[in-house]
Amino acid sequence: GCSDHTTDIVLESAYFDPATIMGKSRDLGIHTESALRFERGVDPQLQDQAMQRATQLILEICGGQAGPITETSSQEHIPQLKSIDLSRQKLKQVLGFKVADQQVSDILKGLQMQVTSQADGWRVQAPSSRFDIAIEEDLVEEIVRLIGYDKMPAENLFGESVIMHLPENLISQNNIKMQLNNMGYIEAINYSFVSAKQLNAYGMQENSIALKNPLTEDFAIMRTSLLPGMMETLKYNLRRQNDSIKMFETGNVFYRDGGINEDEKIIAIMTGKKNIEHWGMDQDNVDFFDCKGDLENLLDNTKGSTVLQKSKHEFLHPGRQAQVILNAKAIGWIGQIHPEICRRIGIKKDVYAFELYIDNIMQTSLPSYQDISKFPSVRRDIAMIVDDTISYAQIKELISAQLQKYLVDVFVFDKYQGENIGTGKRSLAVGIVLQQKNSTFEDKDVDKLMSKVVSSIKQNLDVEIRGH
Repeated sequence: GCSDHTTDIVLESAYFDPATIMGKSRDLGIHTESALRFERGVDPQLQDQAMQRATQLILEICGGQAGPITETSSQEHIPQLKSIDLSRQKLKQVLGFKVADQQVSDILKGLQMQVTSQADGWRVQAPSSRFDIAIEEDLVEEIVRLIGYDKMPAENLFGESVIMHLPENLISQNNIKMQLNNMGYIEAINYSFVSAKQLNAYGMQENSIALKNPLTEDFAIMRTSLLPGMMETLKYNLRRQNDSIKMFETGNVFYRDGGINEDEKIIAIMTGKKNIEHWGMDQDNVDFFDCKGDLENLLDNTKGSTVLQKSKHEFLHPGRQAQVILNAKAIGWIGQIHPEICRRIGIKKDVYAFELYIDNIMQTSLPSYQDISKFPSVRRDIAMIVDDTISYAQIKELISAQLQKYLVDVFVFDKYQGENIGTGKRSLAVGIVLQQKNSTFEDKDVDKLMSKVVSSIKQNLDVEIRGH
């Protein structure tokens, strides 16, 4: 700084491009008063005048002798004064009322702008100090600002509203949201931006899109999944003594695949107790099957068949995850968030979630009439020992293929892993309900069908049928 012994002073008066200063200041993490001033913009033609005035004041107050001025500039990068055409039609369209030509001219000239009348309006050139005036709407804003917003006449607005009806074979997003609300979920809305640290934590950084001028490092990348934002919201609520949480969100995700792509997804997330605290209700924690049940309820009206297949997502528990397949197409995932990820971000509870492409679950089948059979149904059970690598979906598919029109229901009613079964194996008991529309099933016919089912399972899968 300057002191009583200072003899030489160097003055600088400069102009820098605001966009350049804004980006570099953030990249380098250097935030100064000078950077703040330049990134907001200064008059590009004021430098010489400012230098002369500062020199004059120093000489008058302190005395001394002025030295030479050294000027360095890049003329092609200095903004040039440009003219903006303002039409009467545009002015009236934006304001909603007519302003007299003379009043428009007086207002703009009073702002030190050069105004030339034209057949359909005015050609205006703003002074270099008004670098914020760039388009026609900026001129309209200046005019109404000086007229006074309170002077604008009040008028009733009229318009036509057209009610759009979705086709009957589509489920609206509102209905999907209401369905989740009815299952106890609360809607959350998160930012579309996340930090690189968040994406790396879930292994979702591949093909991500970084912003050129992010507001902060926490919002530097467009999200590739709804999960990171939902986990932060979940953590925020858990820290405020909300122990049992069910939330959902719909929103867009962004990624590079030959270009910039955008998809709309829906995510639901849960943790804590299954039920509210009550003496007559169990206080067990939610698990994978609670999450799976909510997913099945959500997809109940979706057109087509849904199956879960084994998946290998790094951000999910290796033994509690699956790929959601609808009509032979992967539409999302379901599972428990990996406990190690939860531990690293400060969540001590088990968290379960599913995420789907929302467009894939909006197709529905129209209701159709079907006779109720007058004849009794028949149930048969099959017990089997299967490898852990074999999914129930594979078994169900084989059963359905053999029984086809006779099959009413198929379900697992018992599962066991432990002693006398063997490592890497489990025992499943599957219930099968059969029914005919035109006659009562005889035992010999049922036995024949079940024999086909057992043979198909043995031939296609490495299983041991118990009791056969």
